[in-house]
Amino acid sequence: MDLRFTALIEIIKKNPPGGMPAQMLMAPSYRGMPRRPVARRDAAVLIALFEDENSSPRFLLTERAGYAGVHSGQVAFPGGKIIKGETPVEAALRETREETGLCVPPENVIRQLTPLHIPVSGFTVYPFVAFFTRSGKWRPNYEVAQIFCPEVRELLDPAHSFREMVKTGGQVAEIPYYRLQGYRVWGATAMILSELHRMLVSG
Repeated sequence: MDLRFTALIEIIKKNPPGGMPAQMLMAPSYRGMPRRPVARRDAAVLIALFEDENSSPRFLLTERAGYAGVHSGQVAFPGGKIIKGETPVEAALRETREETGLCVPPENVIRQLTPLHIPVSGFTVYPFVAFFTRSGKWRPNYEVAQIFCPEVRELLDPAHSFREMVKTGGQVAEIPYYRLQGYRVWGATAMILSELHRMLVSG
């Protein structure tokens, strides 16, 4: 496929999101099993795309800092809770700025992907895709242990997609994940990336 940055942007604009079927391709097998009810909350994340110095499209991911929560230490997109009075896209842009120092203009938001509910935390996540021009250094806040930027070609390469059987909650489950720049990307982040992946390869 055409991996030029401008071509990718046009594909994302043109192709419809794959929805839950695309997301479920990277869903852990225990998803949907009965769980203790958790209060529902809304959050938003940003898939921020940019072109590096070698004209290769990349996207931004963070490794969460350790804290007393279910998503501690996981790989995630920049994002967080939607506060009262703001739209999901406003929350995605604000959280990205707070967590990474990256200011993405609202007009650079390309589209929204399919909202995804995360049973373990109760969050419904609204993902948005945007682009920016890379310049300067990242300014991660206390919530972020590390920022890294895989190439889009890594996401599209089947050699970076894995499945592993793990024991969790007394049961054995299959966990699909991407291995990107040495990081294990699974759960909701992998499910959202799976939808982006399917949009790109169908273009």
